[in-house]
Amino acid sequence: MRPRRTMRTPPPALAEAWWPLQEVAPTGSRWYADQVSAGWWDPADDQRTRLRHAVALVDELLASLPQSSIADGATILELGCGPGTALQELAARWPGTLHAWEPEAEPAEVARVLAPDATVHEGFVPLPLPDGAVDVVWVPRALARGTAEWAPLLAEAHRVLKPGGLLAAVLAGPGAWAWEERADAWDEAATGLLVLGADRPDAQGGPVRFVSRWWLDEHWGRGFETLAVRPAGVTMPHPGQGFGLGVWRRAAGDPLPADLFAAVAAQDRREGRAFHRQLALADEEARAVAGRRATAIAATRDRAAALSGPEAVDDQPRVRAAVAAVRALEQDVERLRQEVDAA
Repeated sequence: MRPRRTMRTPPPALAEAWWPLQEVAPTGSRWYADQVSAGWWDPADDQRTRLRHAVALVDELLASLPQSSIADGATILELGCGPGTALQELAARWPGTLHAWEPEAEPAEVARVLAPDATVHEGFVPLPLPDGAVDVVWVPRALARGTAEWAPLLAEAHRVLKPGGLLAAVLAGPGAWAWEERADAWDEAATGLLVLGADRPDAQGGPVRFVSRWWLDEHWGRGFETLAVRPAGVTMPHPGQGFGLGVWRRAAGDPLPADLFAAVAAQDRREGRAFHRQLALADEEARAVAGRRATAIAATRDRAAALSGPEAVDDQPRVRAAVAAVRALEQDVERLRQEVDAA
């Protein structure tokens, strides 16, 4: 193993987007309570929190892989490394060759600084790696949350892995569902592939992509053999908390395209049920967003009226800015209403 380096963290704005702390963790939330109980959350020190989380994630990865796969000369690829928050820890502990991929140029450049021994690729897939060049693909975030499409990433993992190579990925399941603090309980049969928070900014965690075990077996099973799936408990002291993690072995055969992984079995009623549930939840989210925008419009309109009233200070630029904000919000609400009606 390589000696451990003194670890640094990327600029706060980039690190926050990769795995956010403040915006998705109000102190009264289930998310916050679970992270504090895990022992790596330091409410007074975001930098130390990220370092601890990076260590915990790499601990989970190395403990989940067969020890025979962690060997000198083995090549690992991290898909979706962000600004190198966990990549720097992996670089200090992986005994072989390390590659990483990040679609955005700015965080990719920071990752190169934090993990100089890793080859960091950026841009779109496919990557400039030959077929079957990698022993392990590690996906700590991109298949569980964010806006990246899952099927092209899975197809790229299948392409670069050697037959018999391993895919390890963090997943969103019942433990992460509890962090959403919804009234409805986790429904394994009706989840399939379900995205919550489609309009949630990346700095607040972005969308979360929930998956059922049957859906993984149906879609990922077309190119991978399941070795182990934990529905929750990653970096958590209790097995029912937080995100899960799975490990798959690449099946023999030629690389499979993204369309094949994404294709829906025509006679599988579970897929239809999950799709209808996704539509219902998307409609619910869109209406909630429209409601928040309407509230913001009313507050901005009141402010504009106060600034325009006979008792107001003559400050025309502020009035014009307030009126412009009202119009922009009204346009957003109308767009959301049209999207809801179209769905």
